[in-house]
Amino acid sequence: MGGPISSGLVTVAKSDRAEHNAGGHPFSTSTDNETFWEDSMTTRITRTWFSSTALRWAAAAACVAGGLALTAVQFSTARAANAEGKNMLLVHNVFFSLKESNAANRKKLVDSCDKYLADHPGTVFYAAGVVSDLDRPVNDRDWDVGLHVIFKDRASHDAYQTAPKHLKFIDENKETWAKVRVFDTDANSPQK
Repeated sequence: MGGPISSGLVTVAKSDRAEHNAGGHPFSTSTDNETFWEDSMTTRITRTWFSSTALRWAAAAACVAGGLALTAVQFSTARAANAEGKNMLLVHNVFFSLKESNAANRKKLVDSCDKYLADHPGTVFYAAGVVSDLDRPVNDRDWDVGLHVIFKDRASHDAYQTAPKHLKFIDENKETWAKVRVFDTDANSPQK
C-alpha cells in the first residue's frame, strides 16, 4: 500500500496503518496529523503528534519552571534578611489612571516604568503592566497601568523615592496622569 511513514521517532509502514485501521481495532484512530493505535505487543505513536503537542507542553512547562525559579531567587535575599530579624519587606504598588486612556498611552507608560524604575538598589521584585481583562465583581478596574516593586527594606524604598531616575520618571509622565493611587505594605515572608 505504499512506502513507510518516517517520523524520526518511529517508522511505520502505511500498510500497517491501513491494516490496523481497516480491521476496526478498538484502539485505532486516524486523522491527517495524528495517528494512534495500540495492539497487544506495542503502542506506536507518530512524531507528528509528539513534536507538535508534547514538545510544546514540555517547552511551556520549562518556561513556567524557569519563571518560578527566578521568583524564588529574587525573594531569597529578602527572606535571608527577614530570618536575621533585620528587615521587613516593603511592597510598593502604584496604580495610574491616565487622562487619555488608550493602548498606545498605556504602553508608553509601561515602557517608561521599565526604563526608569526597574533597576533600583534594594529591589527584590519589579513588574509593570496594564489592567487585566478579568472583570469579577471584586476587581477594581479604575486604572490603566500598575507598577509593583518589592524592596528588601524600608531604607531601599526611601532611597528609591529620591533617586534621580525615579524623579525623572515622575517629571516625564505626571502630565499624563488623571489619578495616582499608591498602596505600600510592610510585609514579612513566612519562613518555610
